[in-house]
Amino acid sequence: MDSTIERRYDYSGLHYDDDAVSVIPTQNDTFFVAGLHRDSATAANHFTLLKYSPDGLVGEASYNSGGSDDVVGMVMYIAGTSIIAPSYSAAYTTLKFDNQLRRQWVRNYQHAGYDEVTALFADASGVYVTGRSAATCGDLDASTVKYSPGGTQAWIARSFECLSNQVSAAGITSDRDYVYVTAYHANGSEFYKYDKASGNIHLKAQSAIQSYWNTIRIEDRTGGMYVAGHRVYYDVPYNAWHLAKFDSSGALSSEVLFDGSGRGNANTMAKMKASNADSSLVMVGSTTVNTQQDMMIVKYGVGGTFTIDGVYSGHELAGPNSLSSEYRLDQNYPNPFNPTTSVRFSLREAGTVSLKVFDLLGREIKTIVDNRHLEAGVHEATIDLPGLASGIYFCTISANQGKFSAARKMVITK
Repeated sequence: MDSTIERRYDYSGLHYDDDAVSVIPTQNDTFFVAGLHRDSATAANHFTLLKYSPDGLVGEASYNSGGSDDVVGMVMYIAGTSIIAPSYSAAYTTLKFDNQLRRQWVRNYQHAGYDEVTALFADASGVYVTGRSAATCGDLDASTVKYSPGGTQAWIARSFECLSNQVSAAGITSDRDYVYVTAYHANGSEFYKYDKASGNIHLKAQSAIQSYWNTIRIEDRTGGMYVAGHRVYYDVPYNAWHLAKFDSSGALSSEVLFDGSGRGNANTMAKMKASNADSSLVMVGSTTVNTQQDMMIVKYGVGGTFTIDGVYSGHELAGPNSLSSEYRLDQNYPNPFNPTTSVRFSLREAGTVSLKVFDLLGREIKTIVDNRHLEAGVHEATIDLPGLASGIYFCTISANQGKFSAARKMVITK
């Protein structure tokens, strides 16, 4: 797919680790990008919000909490007139901007020390922010905070208090009357249903499998709930997709784990939706196959129990030397590494290719592919860097006299 608009943003002008996290389009061809910029003096991350039109950058705003910030995401709020973007620096920090990127309010929530946002949801009733929050005894709670549209704190709901469980929220959504939050800890995964107006807990559901359920879907007809995500690393050496269904009373009616049908480690559930044509659930995520991470789509039937209807992996369709419809430089794997790693790149058409490694000062460290003619398709190169110090390096590619160029950050750890 060819790009029709490409925009690049460099906060300091020094190419110093600026990072986009999420993008929201609007109905009038403008779009907003939330991300981070790195302070070149302190090396701390700070929140950045950008507004683009088809002609380029038309507005920007930033926020510095005084520490190092991060960004979870953002939500268009009340018909696109405002933007909510949470960040964290040892606190739940929630920001609201209007359509012109003027900051309307900023709110911080800190209970007993370390507090970190993991997900948010916003609608006309308010802003709902969840994450993990330090309890007074040193444990972590899955804590959810509601703010009114004007920024007034309406309620706080905490999952545990000093029960020897490090609990972290993973996902959040809402319907007309309730807020739904997923969380995980060392003894399993949980699902909370809170009253939207008061914050009182309506029910709590559980699974014995420790999973990061980052996607929630509510069944309006039955009141049932589907949650999906990936298993975490408490008791197994790999991730697996985890899909569960709860009935309206909170009872676990069925669940399934899927690890890529024996082809590797699956992780990170991205999206789940119902297909009206065949009443199935479609999930999109990734799986690791032969050290290469691929996008994968899995379809589950929902006729009482889950069955795997189909698995589709780009790895099966795009092996070495297969045709490619785009230019691309993939992230090296493994990363971090010491001293050997591999990188894949795709060529839309045949041509000359140079693949090189540079350090942070822009000095060339090694040439991997030296202006070689390669056919169109997917290629893989091994990068061996013995004797280099731990740190950040860059793998760069230039193809077809500069028609395509890209770079990937690599980390050597010894």
